[in-house]
Amino acid sequence: MPESSAAAVDRPTDQEAGFLILHRLLPDVGMANVFWVFECAESFRTEDFQTCLTWLVRRHPRLRTYFPTEAGEPARRTLGPDAVRVTVEQLDAPEDPTEAARRFGARPIDITSGMPVAAAVIHGSDRTSPLVVLVIHHVAVDADATGVLLDELDTCFRSVTSGAVPPSEVVQPPSTREVVAPSEDSVDFWRETLDGVDSRAMMLDVQRDLEPRTFAAQTLYHQASAEATASARALCASLGMTRNMVLMTAFYALMSAHRAGPDLTIGTLVRWQDEADEGPSVDHRTSTLALRIRADPACGFRELAGEVAQGLFEGLVHADVPFEQVVPALRTVQGGWRVPVFRQVFNYLPVGTDLAPGSGPLLSFGRWLPMGKNLIRYELEFNISDRPDTMLFSTVYSTELFDEPAVVELMRRFERILIAANRNPDVTLSEL
Repeated sequence: MPESSAAAVDRPTDQEAGFLILHRLLPDVGMANVFWVFECAESFRTEDFQTCLTWLVRRHPRLRTYFPTEAGEPARRTLGPDAVRVTVEQLDAPEDPTEAARRFGARPIDITSGMPVAAAVIHGSDRTSPLVVLVIHHVAVDADATGVLLDELDTCFRSVTSGAVPPSEVVQPPSTREVVAPSEDSVDFWRETLDGVDSRAMMLDVQRDLEPRTFAAQTLYHQASAEATASARALCASLGMTRNMVLMTAFYALMSAHRAGPDLTIGTLVRWQDEADEGPSVDHRTSTLALRIRADPACGFRELAGEVAQGLFEGLVHADVPFEQVVPALRTVQGGWRVPVFRQVFNYLPVGTDLAPGSGPLLSFGRWLPMGKNLIRYELEFNISDRPDTMLFSTVYSTELFDEPAVVELMRRFERILIAANRNPDVTLSEL
């Protein structure tokens, strides 16, 4: 990148530095890619989409930020809006355009030398509609931000194709938390809380006991039954807890039911908000918490929920220590696993985050074709999102460790746990 086109902002945050480390360790794997595939509408023109994508990148500084090495140290630099040139690649894949789209979505983005955005139009046979693939590196966006981006891209495309001119204003750079040393109290909290974690105790009885050689994964979608959805909501009322707390408790109970524990640690994402924000922001504002709970088989669901709520609260209070900074200081016991603290991740996603096939919107430039993640750093990732009348699961699992029928049964058993706990909140984990 020419020096005249960018200005140094500051040094990367700990979270951004973590993405840079991941990039250096896995330069040929798009582990941190977030991508969407759309089946093009009949009126689709590549030049219109390129115009809109360029407008979107110019509008949001996060999409113009990259991380070069300067004087031997990583730096964060942001291109000026006028320096942005977005290219939409044209690819031919007459045999299997869907697989070509998946491969493009997994192609690594080099955030040390260019913007964290890539796009392509993939042409299949004459009988099929082209596919649009949009890829953004996770360093720039989280789940909330992706919803903002797709909405703005859709609005811009409608304007351009109707002959209107999209707005030219540039969104101000997003606020970032001041980079300061974490408090000694928080560092001590995590060292004490996670000291001696043994990830071997978190292996489930439905997975293979081996060390994965790749990050290969598959995503399964599942819609919860009406009874399970109603049970989750009733438990929130009867226990006086949030949906996230109740569902996370059910996940711990699920792990216990499959012979993990009783000392259990899972990873979960939390999002920080800047008080100066006046609306939705395009940024990556999530961080990982490692929540350690003791799930004794004789413990009741209500009691376990209290432990989960307390653990989540304490974790949030001490969230000023980035997870990436905590791990090197820990004394852990593990069997060579890549993440030495936890194997499983549970996320309660915001309302409106589309997860399942059929729920994807028809945007002005095409219909979303959910592909799901095909790479995973962990063993199992449970994502649950609310809808007005149901809950949607998006479960990502290592294909080296799990078979599909086992993962399907995990999601169904999760529902049965919610139903049983609603009937008797004091039912013990061993009974579940």
